[in-house]
Amino acid sequence: MPRIPPKTLKTVFFLYPTSEDAHKDCNRAGTGFVAAIRAVLPQRIFTYFVTNWHVALCGAPVVRIDRLDGTPDIFDFDPTQWHFSPKYDIAVMPITLENEQKFAVLQEGVFLTKERKAEESIGPGDDVFMLGLFVDEQENSIRTPAVRFGHISVDPVPLLHPQMNVRFDSYCIDMHSRSGYSGSPVFVYRTPGYDLEEEVSYEGRRKFLLSGRDHLSLLGIHWGQFPEMWEVTSKWKLKNQKDSEKREPLLTEGTFIKGLSGMTCVLPAWTILEVLNLPKLQEEREEENDRLKQTDEYRQYLNAPDPEGS
Repeated sequence: MPRIPPKTLKTVFFLYPTSEDAHKDCNRAGTGFVAAIRAVLPQRIFTYFVTNWHVALCGAPVVRIDRLDGTPDIFDFDPTQWHFSPKYDIAVMPITLENEQKFAVLQEGVFLTKERKAEESIGPGDDVFMLGLFVDEQENSIRTPAVRFGHISVDPVPLLHPQMNVRFDSYCIDMHSRSGYSGSPVFVYRTPGYDLEEEVSYEGRRKFLLSGRDHLSLLGIHWGQFPEMWEVTSKWKLKNQKDSEKREPLLTEGTFIKGLSGMTCVLPAWTILEVLNLPKLQEEREEENDRLKQTDEYRQYLNAPDPEGS
């Protein structure tokens, strides 16, 4: 696994049920990341929080981002404030961030579009990694996202979302997940030598696998994992059952329990762009771009000499 660019870790934030939880950094409930759309001025961007619909609108709408001095900035949103499309498990929120906050953005140029996917032949077998919340670490002060690794197993196919009761095309990723990673960004990457069809010898001499070039892009957003039913094949008692006031029943042979499989569901990056281009959000950007076009800064940009000086 090549070294992960450190700035990608700074694109991720966690979500909480309430502002009080966010201040105390307890009850973390999901993951999100910061995306950006370019403005008419190259040094200006429109920034957005991005997470799952089922996180922001169903229990954890509050965002925490730490400042460079370690103090938290809390964005106390109401679930109704988030923008979403009923077609996808994606929610976005336009936001203004400051230089004093510890964050980085995923600009639209890093999103894997359908066209770029076809040009690069991205598909089954390509390596991926995911950044998100490891909920078992709630008891300590670590707020660094945990990284998980895997591979594309199946190109986007229609999958049924159990909460939304909607089918949408999703990648199947051979990668374990768990609660907390909902809303996590998933990246696809390549390094030279990924091509298994490259000749490994030439006139009897061995050569290195060096075909191809580096590739890193946002594959999409994690929204769930396929469940599995496991059969209990012998009598088993829950740990500390004798001390439990609830007196949980024994799990006996022939009982089935539900667990998570190793197949993760990821909405493609182009669906995120589709939500970021909802009419209301587009209208807000157009209004701001129109305002920027009336500024001296924009006129200076238009009159600036080209880089080659011609």
